Amino acid sequence: VTLFGRQNLRARMMITRLGCLVLLAFCAVGWAKTTYEGHKVVTIDKADVSVVDNLEAAGFDVWATLPNEDGSSLSIDVMLPPFTEEILHKMNLNFTTMIEDVQVRIDEEERTIKKGVQASWYDVYHNYTDIVTRLRDLAISFPAICT
Repeated sequence: VTLFGRQNLRARMMITRLGCLVLLAFCAVGWAKTTYEGHKVVTIDKADVSVVDNLEAAGFDVWATLPNEDGSSLSIDVMLPPFTEEILHKMNLNFTTMIEDVQVRIDEEERTIKKGVQASWYDVYHNYTDIVTRLRDLAISFPAICT
């Protein structure tokens, strides 16, 4: 192998290693758990469609839009990232905080689910009959939320 051939091989190996590192970095970011610490859910009353459009254009996650009782305006549920309430104040929007910290609610729900259901059941494959049986058992155990 010539000197040029060895340099070319070393360069290709270096590029391959660099590519693998970049790929691993992207994978690590993709597998990172998304958290919603500090995110709030607020309800904005007496809004109109333009408010919904403006909030969505600003990147807010609009959860629900419901007509108010008088039919002339909307009630909007919006998830706010931390430290963004000021934007709603600048838009002269009155709101009520419904969920103070979304991540706390998610964590509570995960604990509740793990208490009521064997988490290991979800770690293995089940055939259709087993799944239907499991769903029927859940409906019997939790009739208020499962049918």
